[in-house]
Amino acid sequence: MPQGPSVGDNLRWSFGWTLAGATTFSLYVLLVALVRGSVHFERQGVTVWQIIAGYYAAALVSGLALGLLRPLTDSRLGSYILGAVVGFCVYGAIGVGMYGPTAEVAGVAGVLALGTGGLGVVYYDGGPSFSASMPRAKLVAYGIALLAALVLLWLDVHYHIINK
Repeated sequence: MPQGPSVGDNLRWSFGWTLAGATTFSLYVLLVALVRGSVHFERQGVTVWQIIAGYYAAALVSGLALGLLRPLTDSRLGSYILGAVVGFCVYGAIGVGMYGPTAEVAGVAGVLALGTGGLGVVYYDGGPSFSASMPRAKLVAYGIALLAALVLLWLDVHYHIINK
């Protein structure tokens, strides 16, 4: 009976991805701070260093969940659950870092996690090279969903339509 990757292999894989993501977002925040000429984000009441610490805390929490639950990617439902759990860990860790451990943070992280569960399904439907073998209609639907998420993110950043 063939066996999949070990727990150690899964954890190395997951921490590689999550720490790379934290580093990418951290570099972006540092660039924004450099352009603005300030490490303080007054409106949010945080500094660049607090944001970066939050990204790495989120990477550690979500990396652990991703590595331990990676076997769930053997099914479509399991992939959705994995995406939702990892999304909750990321959004929850960042929310706790910014606002503290509140019920509102948990609620927002839970709602956002429902959407990120869909990323697990995208992975299951074809993995990293899914666009090569995916029907055009499905690829367009995923693209529209991603575009809608980015527009909502932009609106929230500029007009605080979600995060008031």
